[in-house]
Amino acid sequence: MKKHLSKLMAVVLLFNSFGGFTYAKQIKQNKAQKDKVKSSVVKKPQSEEKKEEVDYKEIIKNLNKKLLWKMVIDGRYHSKGKYICDKGGKVSKGLRAGREPGYLKAMLGAFKYMVKTIGEEKIDENLFREFHKRALTKVGIRYKFDCTDYWGNEDEHASFPIGGKGNTNEKGKEELFEKKKDGWECERELKPLVMRVSNKPGNRLFAHMSKTPEESRDFAKLTFETYYKKLEELKENGVVEGSWIGENRSEKDKKLEIIIRICQCLDQAHTFYDGNIRTIVFLTMNKMLVENGLSPVCMWNPNCLDVIDVETLIKEVKKGQERFQEIFMK
Repeated sequence: MKKHLSKLMAVVLLFNSFGGFTYAKQIKQNKAQKDKVKSSVVKKPQSEEKKEEVDYKEIIKNLNKKLLWKMVIDGRYHSKGKYICDKGGKVSKGLRAGREPGYLKAMLGAFKYMVKTIGEEKIDENLFREFHKRALTKVGIRYKFDCTDYWGNEDEHASFPIGGKGNTNEKGKEELFEKKKDGWECERELKPLVMRVSNKPGNRLFAHMSKTPEESRDFAKLTFETYYKKLEELKENGVVEGSWIGENRSEKDKKLEIIIRICQCLDQAHTFYDGNIRTIVFLTMNKMLVENGLSPVCMWNPNCLDVIDVETLIKEVKKGQERFQEIFMK
């Protein structure tokens, strides 16, 4: 009897031991399974996580006043100090800054005015003209007429050389002469306004702009209407008709294309006798960039807008945005 009882107890102990072992094994397996599930959820690297949006509206309103002059002067001139455009002179080999006393004061005033309009006032031909007027107020440009409040006309038309250093490339010339006409109204109207053969040495092509003040004003009006139409089209469809960049590009690049093509239209139409680039790049482009949630820009050579292709200009604007961030955000 004792012998059978001992065997029974041994069996019970063995069963309990096996059961405990099995239970422990099950717990271990469950833990391993949970660890496996956790490891399958890979945490995104910091660079891939959604970054907090930068409020460029606030940033541009609070720029370092001592460095603000760098927003209204070519990046290539910065090493020469903030009065380089006032006093003029040699900047580097083959590059000179024009002498325009009063340039800095006028441009700083125009820039501050532009900043106040960000998010408050849509840009149209009237605001564009106001930017230009403020940018040239009391600037020592010696012309036989006042060009601060001026739309070009047939007697005193504006022009710029095609083939100038840093403002032209072959692809840009192709785009200028063969503008795509798919839904970009301002580009359709641009071609009849441009191109004459200059009788200057070298017989370079010069852009010959609008012939009457009314034509200049109407072109600016059409261009800004096209701008807002294209932004709305991008918002609704994720693409714009007649885009020159791929549909798989980022929304940022698509916005940059719209801004660049609109600003280039204004530049190539040269609606004002003088001060077109400073009005378009330092003021108008920066307003457009910030209002679209993009970084402002400090362009190295804003004249590249003249006849450089759009894809290259996107890269140049991005470099200018990096330059802005290095100056004002580090």
